[in-house]
Amino acid sequence: MWRSFFIAHHLEQASVIGHSMGGKVAMQFALDFPARVKKLVVVDMAPRAYQRAHDHIFEALLALDLSRFQTRSEIEEALAPGIPSLNLRRFLLKNLGRDNAGKFFLEDEPARGCRKIMRGWARC
Repeated sequence: MWRSFFIAHHLEQASVIGHSMGGKVAMQFALDFPARVKKLVVVDMAPRAYQRAHDHIFEALLALDLSRFQTRSEIEEALAPGIPSLNLRRFLLKNLGRDNAGKFFLEDEPARGCRKIMRGWARC
């Protein structure tokens, strides 16, 4: 995801800013790709491990086989056992889209990266 952004914008380095969980993502990015980070700004987040309270959400999202769904409602319903809150399911599905062929996609790189980061600080 970041590679295509850097390429599309002809960037060698960037100033990276993150707030809350985005701060964790920004810190992990700086550790993984130090040559790409010109400046790092982190707000409302500390470089430490946090309680693993979101694994079930990541597992439910990453377990979806989107090729078997025809409607957004079907996906919402499929997530219900693992994510009972309708509001949370709808929030999470804001990253759901359709490609040119009409097939659903969910950008999973952020989900995989966030799950990695939430499991512990630094090179989890």
